Amino acid sequence: MALKDEKVPLITYERPTREVPLWAVLQRSLIDAMNSAIDMVLENYLRPNGEFLWPAQSPGSGISVGSMDDVYESFHSWPLFYVLGGDDRFLQLAKQQFRVVNEQFSHYSDGRGNKTVEKDYYSRADWMHQGEGNQFFYHLNLADPDDEELQQLSSRFAGFFLNEDPSIAIPNFDPVHQVMTSPSSGSMGPAELSKEPTWGYGDWMDFYGLPFQDIPGVTTVLDLKDPVNARRMGEAIQERQSRSDTFVNLLSTSLIMNAYLHTGEDKYRDWVLAYAGAWQKRIEGNDGIIPDNCGPGGVVGENMGGRWWGGHYGWTWPHGFSFIAEAAAVAAENVCLLTGNSDYFSHLRRQTAHLLSMGVDINSMLYIPQKYADDDSILEYSIHNDNVMTRPDRVTSREDFSRKRQVNGWFEFAPLLPQPLTHAWFSAWHPDDLEMLRKARHHDVPSHEQIDRRCMEIFGGPEQGYQYYPSALKYLGGQDHALIGYHDGCFPDYPAVMMQYNINQVYRRLKEMREDRVDPSTYNDDYLQRRNPITTEGLVHLTMGGPLPLYNGGLLLVSVRYFDRIRRRPGLPPDVAALVSIIESDSIELDLVNLHPMEKRSLTILAGAYGEHQFSSWQLKATGQEQNREAESRTWGDEHVVDTNRLHVDLGPGSLLSIRLGMKRFANRPSYHHAVYDPV
Repeated sequence: MALKDEKVPLITYERPTREVPLWAVLQRSLIDAMNSAIDMVLENYLRPNGEFLWPAQSPGSGISVGSMDDVYESFHSWPLFYVLGGDDRFLQLAKQQFRVVNEQFSHYSDGRGNKTVEKDYYSRADWMHQGEGNQFFYHLNLADPDDEELQQLSSRFAGFFLNEDPSIAIPNFDPVHQVMTSPSSGSMGPAELSKEPTWGYGDWMDFYGLPFQDIPGVTTVLDLKDPVNARRMGEAIQERQSRSDTFVNLLSTSLIMNAYLHTGEDKYRDWVLAYAGAWQKRIEGNDGIIPDNCGPGGVVGENMGGRWWGGHYGWTWPHGFSFIAEAAAVAAENVCLLTGNSDYFSHLRRQTAHLLSMGVDINSMLYIPQKYADDDSILEYSIHNDNVMTRPDRVTSREDFSRKRQVNGWFEFAPLLPQPLTHAWFSAWHPDDLEMLRKARHHDVPSHEQIDRRCMEIFGGPEQGYQYYPSALKYLGGQDHALIGYHDGCFPDYPAVMMQYNINQVYRRLKEMREDRVDPSTYNDDYLQRRNPITTEGLVHLTMGGPLPLYNGGLLLVSVRYFDRIRRRPGLPPDVAALVSIIESDSIELDLVNLHPMEKRSLTILAGAYGEHQFSSWQLKATGQEQNREAESRTWGDEHVVDTNRLHVDLGPGSLLSIRLGMKRFANRPSYHHAVYDPV
């Protein structure tokens, strides 16, 4: 949708404030700290040319690399920090690292005779891992959409799944039946079938259990130490999963959306809507329960003996609902971006409500089932909640193993992760989403009234009690309950508290790096994730008015973002802090502070991350009113009717502007490319 007005409204505000809010000072302190903190990473944890220190073995040594997602994830926050207002060099560093990583790991094998990276993309991987790693690429495109190389890569990567690469002999996607042809795909096509499939024991299996419970001779993961049993399990996985589509493949819609945001071509739009629509029909045909698999003909359970569970990264193995929920939310967000219709979130909403209905209150915390298998299966393995909803009858003698109790087939009870429903609330504004988030809060913490410090802050891993969201470890995040609590009126001090918490995260990581004595030859694939000091969750929450992108492959969906009119680049100008203090379905309230005591600052506010929203009006707080977020009401000046997706603002030195913005959500075609700067 083209803008109806050719001239962008300019709001000039020069009235100085008598009191600078604490959150604004802390926000700029956080940005300043991260601008400098990256130097320690560059000097100590990368080679001079930007290459990883892992693997210790050089290319050609025979070592295979199967963790490319962790390599990309090490830099995912760098371009997003630039978009928020981080230093110019973060964009150049991020681009450099993307090129260096692709070059370095194109010389390693993936363990199946292919390069780990081929044509600058995963040769083959499942979409849970592709989605994780692709966050880095999506943020790069958001940071510099005019980069021709990124534009070309975006079209090429999407083409791998639109069957546009003639070198891929077996296509990744079947457009007739609307299915991915394998759970593992990429620039080399779908994963190849093994001539001698086997699935032997590894100690990592202790935490996840078995993908199937009906394999003769295999009762627990320990039985996979027997080569005969390992062969039986491998054959079952190959027969049932290797040529089945899986629900988490919906994370691929973001890769196609990324190309659409560059080009606006209908072929990308049609692909996303058709593939998401096919899964919608499968859900509706399964009585509203999200199935985790379908066969090559698009039929649920086609290769699973009719079971709607058992797919790769599905209901039974390894994580259950957490990644199913993320895939449902990511697909819904992309459909909403394309159509303005938020109905696709109903699948996530209905599924969550069903699980909550089976919830069990344990110490003032609601635990809900995360997984499903044939009722009364032997489900015995180690997991962090081994004393919750377990059975007394044991099969093994392992002290750390426990047999999970099932309720009508559902098992492994744990708290509901708030991230997917948080995204639903900020996109669909359905009251049931907010009510379920309230019901699922950590009332023992309570994390909707304070920062949840159980999220990872240091090298050692998740702190006590937060094991069920391990990706919080990777992005220094996990404060969705606190964000919802702030906008629900439960946590008025959240802006300042969150900024101070983020600052402490940076300094704690710097401390750990200064005291780091780990031998680099012992590094593993995620060594740099644990040392990355760039935390962006709080800045996205406060300045943009929305949640951080879903970690396994979501795009940024927020109320607003900013551009520096003087430096002609994305992000807040120097000295400017922003707080989206109130968010409603049709409006937001925004505070902008210019902390420079002597100079004005000029910025542009864009409606949405991609200009997808439209401003319908703006009102300034009436002169003389105290700038106070805790006030029950504000007195607003005259309403100015507009029809634009961007506004220019000039802030005088030391000024604090409070503005109410009327907003029509998802009114425009989303695009990376907007003429946000004045003509030269």
